Parts: sequence; structure tokens; C-alpha cells
Amino acid sequence: MRKFFLLLLLIFVLSCKTAQKGEEISPPSPKLFLKHIPIEKEGLWRENLKIIDIDGDGNLDIIAPPSRSGDVPVFFLGDGKGNFKEWQDLIFPNLSYSYGGIDALDFNKDGLMDILLANHGGRIFLLLQRSKGKFESLSDGFPDSVKFVSRAAKFIDWEGDGTYEVVALSENPYLFDKKTLSMERQKVFKLKDGIWEEVFINYSKENPSYCFGDSLTLLDFNSDGRMDFATACNSFGQKRVLFENHEEGFSPKDLEALPNSSYFFYVATSDFNKDGKDDLVFCAYTFDRSEEAKENPEKAMVASLILALKGENSWEVKEIAKHYSGKDSLQFRGVAAGDLNGDGWDDVVSILDNGEPYILINKRGVDFEKVNPIGFIKRQKASWVGIEDLDKDGKRDLVIAYGFEEEIAKIDVYLNEIFELYER
Repeated sequence: MRKFFLLLLLIFVLSCKTAQKGEEISPPSPKLFLKHIPIEKEGLWRENLKIIDIDGDGNLDIIAPPSRSGDVPVFFLGDGKGNFKEWQDLIFPNLSYSYGGIDALDFNKDGLMDILLANHGGRIFLLLQRSKGKFESLSDGFPDSVKFVSRAAKFIDWEGDGTYEVVALSENPYLFDKKTLSMERQKVFKLKDGIWEEVFINYSKENPSYCFGDSLTLLDFNSDGRMDFATACNSFGQKRVLFENHEEGFSPKDLEALPNSSYFFYVATSDFNKDGKDDLVFCAYTFDRSEEAKENPEKAMVASLILALKGENSWEVKEIAKHYSGKDSLQFRGVAAGDLNGDGWDDVVSILDNGEPYILINKRGVDFEKVNPIGFIKRQKASWVGIEDLDKDGKRDLVIAYGFEEEIAKIDVYLNEIFELYER
């Protein structure tokens, strides 16, 4: 025992001498301690969920479109402590629902939350909550599935007047006949006299947007006080992911700084460097054409998380995580931004296809550091990631949805118990 204490003393003395010489001692990696709370309802959950107080009790809930094998939307009511149970007595109109996208807010300002559904292979539905848990449709005018299909839709205040329009992204490049290419793959709709009408988007033969996908986000990327939007892009090599809001409608624009020869499957927004401008983060999948990649096939394909920081007149792109996918074809799926460690800077979370969580802590908008989450259960392909404070303890928590493998198709809640972080 005496030898053991002498050894510890020797290590301490050597450490002190190193510090006195001015040599930096590498600090330990920060750790995130998570408490896993599974939601006990299996299903193929995609394309997105929504965290919101749907029943007005002051606690955040998790709402989902129908699972791939389900028939109606599903709401999980939170108790403010991180526990959730399914709302059983919901009443929905008799419509053709499918899995896809969901959004929610109080559309008609009656104090009850309403929901927006983008149904795979079907139409978009706006459902008004007329009384607690009872919904009716306000969906006349949305295009039928022959003309436009979407699994990603959100409410947007296009005119800045406090009323809401709907923005949606096409789920594929074709019309539903699977033969006719669609050149209008983004749509914005405004309610007029009870009918949804299309808002002008400045497409032309010289200015089309070929992007389609299952993810979109709202932001004011030109800082003019009007809400713009950005989309994922499942069209290879395309960068026309920005849609600028103006009085007549919207205009598509390229984000030129994005990497070439890429897909951009998911997108989220935040002001990552706290300069007052909205930024973006993408899940990218890039084909590397370099000589190095030709010599090493493993590096021929790269899955990455790409930060796009908005400057005064241009975008700066920064890779904050990557995985060489030449052999395993793994991708990042789902991406969310939020402050996990309480330092005031928004962090980034995404899931690699092998189930590995990428929790990237923001070091003041310049660098991001991957942390080791203790208590995380590795599954496989995620479909969506959310970040909110679910148990009212002042720390942001995680929600991960899975929607690709039947045996792991779950929704996992992770409460942020302790974030152990060294001082810089």
C-alpha cells in the first residue's frame, strides 16, 4: 500500500513540474449523462415528429404522424417530468392519412393547438382542434397526389402579419404517375376564403429548383425581417436550397459554398456563432473525386455534418463531423440544434446509420467537439432528432425517432441528467 501512495505522489510531483514549465495538459473529454425513457409504442416513425404542448396543460408533449403501419396521428402526453403516455381518445376526421411530416401551432388563434400533416403518397391536411382532442379538416385547395406529394410541411408567416401560410417540399422528383418530372418541387399555400391557394415562387426554365426531400427549416437568411426557408436536397449535385421571401412570393437561390457532388438529406437552423444571423447545418453525403479518394476507395464517399454560417454577403461552410463511407455507405440521419450544456451556444445532434450518436458541443461558434453520451442505447437508422427541456430542469433533453427497421422502430427519450464539462 505504501508503494502505491509513493507512486501517486511521484505522478503528482511530475505533473506539477510539467505545469510549471508552461506545458498544456490535455483536459479530459466532456461527458453527457443521459437517462433513457423509452416510449412504449412501436412503429415506423418518420419523417418528423414535433415537440409541443398539444393539450395546453403546460407540459411539453411529443406528437407524431401515423407510423408507417398506423392509420391516424399519435400524441404522447408529457407529465413535465420526462414521462409520456399515449392520448387515447383523440377524434380525427375520416381522411386518408399516412406517415410523413407534422407541424403544430394555434392556427386560428382560439387557444387550441392545430396540426399540419404532409402524408406520403397523399394530400396535405390542416386539422383544427375544435375542442380538446377533437379535430376537423380545413384542407380544401391543397393539391391532390397526382399533382404534388410531400412528407415535409411547416407553417410559415410569409407576410409577417401574424397569420400563417404552409410551405411544403416534394418527396420525389416526379409527379405521382412516376413518369412526369416535376419542375416545381416546393410549394407555399395561403388560405383565402376557406380555400388554400398557391403563393408565387419565381421558377423559370433558367431558374428551376430540382431539390426534393423530406426535411425543411425556416430562417431569415438575409436579415430583412421576413421569414425565408431552406430545404434538404436529394437531387445529386444541386445546391438550390434557399428560398428568399419577398412581397410577391419566394425566389430560389443557390448556396454556392456547399460541397460539390453531394446530397443534403437533412437540414436544421440556428445562430451558431451568435452574430445575429441565422445559420444552417446539413447532413451531407459527398462523392470525393480527388486523386487520394481514387487510391483509397474507402474515402470515395463521405458522410458529413456541414455547418453553413451566414456572413454579410456570403456563406462560410465548415465541416464539423465526417465518416468515410466508401465501404459501409453509412449516412447521418436526423439533425437538430440546441444548447445541451447550458453555455448559451447551440450544439448539434445527429445519428450515424450504425446507431452512433454524434453530439457536437459548440465551442463559441468556431469549433465543435464530439462528446461521449453515457446511457445512450445504440440502435440503427434514425429518422428524426429533437432537442427540448422535457422535464423542466433547465437542461435540454433529446428525443430520437427510428423508422427504418421494424425490430428497432421506437421513440427514445433521453433526459439530460449531468453534463460534465471542463473549463477552457
